[in-house]
Amino acid sequence: MEDSEYTAEDLARAVDKWRGQSRKGFLELCILRCVQNNRRIYGFAIMEAMQRIGMDMSEGSLYPLLARLVKEKSLLAAWETPVEGHPRKYYTLSLFGLDFLDQIERLYLADHHVYVQLSAKGRNA
Repeated sequence: MEDSEYTAEDLARAVDKWRGQSRKGFLELCILRCVQNNRRIYGFAIMEAMQRIGMDMSEGSLYPLLARLVKEKSLLAAWETPVEGHPRKYYTLSLFGLDFLDQIERLYLADHHVYVQLSAKGRNA
């Protein structure tokens, strides 16, 4: 196959694969930031908040990630039953989670800065 020979499906598969890999850590960063911004929030509200700002997310990707973040001690979780309605599990950032978020956010911003520098017009890299 020559360099210029590929199908739209080949490209779509490659982009989907890249997006899936790049989103894993980014989604974790965004969830931790969302929990910090809200101080205390339940899972479905996290998903709604993320969707409102343009992050396409399903329950199938959110809840396993929340469970892992609790297991890894980045988040604390507690069930609460309101006077009206059904029980909800509320998430808060742990002290470990605060420090972890700070460090991964710095790494993300440094990586983004490198990419911006590479993308700048007139730069030789």
